[in-house]
Amino acid sequence: MLLLPALAEPVMAWYFTVYQDYESTRRIYQMSSARNVWDAACGWGFFLPAVLLWVLGVLPVAGQVADADALCTPRAAQTGNNATLVVPADVVHTKGGFALQPGDSIAAFTPDGLCVGATSWTGENIALTLWGNDGMTQSVDGLQLGEPFSLRIWSHTLGRILDDDQAAIALQLSDERPHYRSASTYTPDAIYVVKRLEVALSHDG
Repeated sequence: MLLLPALAEPVMAWYFTVYQDYESTRRIYQMSSARNVWDAACGWGFFLPAVLLWVLGVLPVAGQVADADALCTPRAAQTGNNATLVVPADVVHTKGGFALQPGDSIAAFTPDGLCVGATSWTGENIALTLWGNDGMTQSVDGLQLGEPFSLRIWSHTLGRILDDDQAAIALQLSDERPHYRSASTYTPDAIYVVKRLEVALSHDG
């Protein structure tokens, strides 16, 4: 009977690692370790359903982690400045036979192709951190002030990255609140809220 509690930690650690953002600072789940998950969930009441869902294939497979990592390459450093991009679930619209599915990934990129933030699509409201450049280093390791950013998507169903060559991705930002930034150019500490994200699959890709 001591074996199952011992197995709980690696299973729970795997589960929460799959769902955390790559920058790991803005995730809904703030448990610092699998032991905290175990303690907070009061033992078997959480562990057994989680294992059952994993066996049934409802929880994500480990390959989706590799998919998200493949999308966000090369990756920006976690520098001392950043901004937040919020994507409400009801603003995503897809065309051309493509539908965004849980397990897909969304990432933001500089014009030079540096990935400055990524997260997994869950079908619910999500947010990702946009990392800014560290002016104390010689290399460019994030978005620079005023630099535009664009989005790319990893589709695990199609097994490929959707960028400007694979799909038309139109991003419209909200200006509903005075503190929302409506232009897709980088400002430290800014809050960007997507008003409409339209993804139209190119059949030529």
